[in-house]
Amino acid sequence: MDGLFIIFSRQIILGFVRDLQIRRQGGFTSFSALPDRYKELLLSAKEAIENGYNPYTKTKVGAAILAANGKVVSAANVTNKAKWNSICAERAAIVKANSEGMRRFIAIAVIGRKKHDGQTQKRYIFTPCGPCRQFIYEFTKPSRRDIDVIMSDMRMNNILVMKISELLPMAYD
Repeated sequence: MDGLFIIFSRQIILGFVRDLQIRRQGGFTSFSALPDRYKELLLSAKEAIENGYNPYTKTKVGAAILAANGKVVSAANVTNKAKWNSICAERAAIVKANSEGMRRFIAIAVIGRKKHDGQTQKRYIFTPCGPCRQFIYEFTKPSRRDIDVIMSDMRMNNILVMKISELLPMAYD
């Protein structure tokens, strides 16, 4: 069991190091450099933020998923005082798309608005949490592709596009 923990810990550390290298190497892209479909996806996610429900920390997140049929489905986070009853925007968008019969996805965009000391943090980039990463990964099989994850700050100045397999290198499979 200790060996598994060491391997898992090493993967986490390597992931952090890789993320730092991406930042140092300028792995971010601009909004204008995105393909048109990804621009539309990111704008849909940003629009969805307004429907977020989080009266506790005021952090709101929007997500939009691009289905293989070309349809974009967006959703926002819903936070509950009992944290385990909350649902992230990414999972909400996937569940919404799934309930409409869509299970093949190309990309998902995530953007959020975080408040700290009453000020909106516009340069904060939201990334999917661990459960959301696994949830997105679950749909790589029906999608027959490694799903792109587009993460951005509110200003859309710092945008990072990564494959879900990069964000979750040791997914439950």
